[in-house]
Amino acid sequence: MKAEEEQRQERQQRLARGERAAGRRLSDKSAHLSDKPGHLSDKQDNLSDKSDEAHDKAARLDAIKRLIRERTVGTQDELGRLLHGEGFHVTQGTLSRDLTQLGALRVARPGGSAYELLTEPEPLQRLRALGELVLFISDNEAMAVVRTQPGAANAVARAIDQARIPECLGSIAGDDTIFLTPVRGAGARRLSNALRALLGEAAGNGKRS
Repeated sequence: MKAEEEQRQERQQRLARGERAAGRRLSDKSAHLSDKPGHLSDKQDNLSDKSDEAHDKAARLDAIKRLIRERTVGTQDELGRLLHGEGFHVTQGTLSRDLTQLGALRVARPGGSAYELLTEPEPLQRLRALGELVLFISDNEAMAVVRTQPGAANAVARAIDQARIPECLGSIAGDDTIFLTPVRGAGARRLSNALRALLGEAAGNGKRS
């Protein structure tokens, strides 16, 4: 009888230990799951921030072009102050890159030097200016694919459509991906090369083919 009682107590102790271990595992899993919503929220916030940056840059570039056309802007400092007055806060490095992307050059005028934009058609200027938002360009037998920063695909696709690239029949854009179909006889590789030439060094460095 004593041996049976000892065996019964041992089984009860093993069962109790198993229940405690299972409880700890459930607690750990619950804590792990409770951390995930915050992690997903951080990712969503990051994507939202990048999307906002893309739209802010497009608006800033439009403002720079308008100011250069409407005013006599002789220095980057002067342009920075004008942008500040319109709600755009940029560093000198960012402003310098913006001017380079827009093809703005300082030229001599009777009243002093001032910035002027290239005489390239407006849609092509805008497309070149958005090149920094493009991560890479690839292609297969049927189409070219442009990958952009999150939230920037629609802005880039619209600029491509407005530029009327001869090799491009049309485009479809999502959040960060653009699918482009070449015209008959052009081929996807020729279209992707034309896009790289227009979108500049940033897109060319990240190309995948």
